[in-house]
Amino acid sequence: MTLQRREFMQASGATVGALTIGELDKIKRIDEHEETDDAERWDIETDYAVAGASLGGCISALITAENGLDVVLLEKGPETGGTALSSAGGLYIIGDGPYDLEHMQEIAPDVDNDLGEALANNFTETIEYLQERDFPVEPLPWRDPDYDVSIGASYEERREFFDHFENEFEGHGGEVYTDTPAKSLVLDTDGTPVGILAENRETGELLSVGASDILLAVGGFQAEPGMKVQYMGRDADNVAHRSAPTVTGDGLRMALAAGGRHSRSMGRFFGHPAPWPPLPPQYDIDEHYEEDLDLVWAQHSLGFFTSDTVMLNHHGNRFVDESRGSDIINQEIAEQPQGYAFSVLDAELSEEIDDIETIDEQGGNVWEGESLDELVNEVDGLAARAVHTIEQFNTAIEEDDDTLLTIPRESERHPITDPPFTAVQFTAGVAQTHGGVDIDTSGRVLDCSGSPIQNLYAIPGTAGGVTRFTYVGSLCQLAVFGRLAAEHVVDSAS
Repeated sequence: MTLQRREFMQASGATVGALTIGELDKIKRIDEHEETDDAERWDIETDYAVAGASLGGCISALITAENGLDVVLLEKGPETGGTALSSAGGLYIIGDGPYDLEHMQEIAPDVDNDLGEALANNFTETIEYLQERDFPVEPLPWRDPDYDVSIGASYEERREFFDHFENEFEGHGGEVYTDTPAKSLVLDTDGTPVGILAENRETGELLSVGASDILLAVGGFQAEPGMKVQYMGRDADNVAHRSAPTVTGDGLRMALAAGGRHSRSMGRFFGHPAPWPPLPPQYDIDEHYEEDLDLVWAQHSLGFFTSDTVMLNHHGNRFVDESRGSDIINQEIAEQPQGYAFSVLDAELSEEIDDIETIDEQGGNVWEGESLDELVNEVDGLAARAVHTIEQFNTAIEEDDDTLLTIPRESERHPITDPPFTAVQFTAGVAQTHGGVDIDTSGRVLDCSGSPIQNLYAIPGTAGGVTRFTYVGSLCQLAVFGRLAAEHVVDSAS
């Protein structure tokens, strides 16, 4: 009975992220219907293979190409840009410039000393790199315009940024393959990564790329329900992903299969509460891709108002100091039973929030009641204890008696007393995972002993550990560590 290529790939390491040279040779012979051992191993041989045309992957690919290396860029989706296309476009670090580790840790004390210092010390030079090459970046008015920039406030503007990249990259001899996800690393007989096996999504044709160095820049695992449960908790498959549909943990699987170790912060992530049930876009990598990405930021912001409200889990208990911000609320929601929570507010607050009407119109769960008892009776999945919790909260705020609060409320201390009352159901929304494979300050993937794996690099969100709980910026991490990885590759090659 003839062994078919797909069956062999499933039986080998290809489906778990890595396969050996010998397994690749067998796959190639099956794919090319050859019975002999002389099938060509590599369809392409290059100096630097980059999996993932994210912001960091693109910057890393361009720097190495500018320095005379042969570079191949593989992208799972139909276009370059990755998760940056679904972002707000802000390229900044939390706080104000000039940036340094001490200033960052005043705001985010959980930032890693080494990775945080590398991020802070190299951010401004990374922005200057883009500006010197005439990338369409503008000062970011809602941040510090002397230090922070935007790669585009709309999908069209962000698309212009990555079109500029493609022109620059291809002008230096770089090759871009879209709709061609990296399926597996290829390991030499001693376990060293020496290539990537990719597959064209449209034709099913395999592409084997031999490379001296490899960068994994394919994002995190926020679009993969099983990995969310594995790392974020048993109900985290309910957590909504607010990013590109391509971030399904491919890079983490490959890095671990090659001997990489997990970073810290595997269960932590950045995002804001997302209405339940999940609102469109319902991501599809083949259909409505551009339209979906353009809607992401609007959906991403619908839970901002929760920091003014009272948040209850389905037992009717508060579980977070809401005034810490919607991004902190968001992480705590993921840990609640069934992975959802309810935002309760009164008329004084709800009259100022247009997003509640938007959530209701788009199919999210919104309830209203003339009294707290009526509201709680209406809400599906909310225990009657919620009435007592809110009344006790109101008394604590009105009497300024924090001993009545099981969880503090530092600011935004509004009693919920003005009818009618409203409840909105939320799950957590994940835009960026904080955990991934562990790396050093050059982006080199670390093994279980903490030593760099030869030839293998990764950047956030395939990599993790820059921060644990506090958001420090997303695009900044991609850009900086993409650049640092490229510089290490160039230095090593010379």
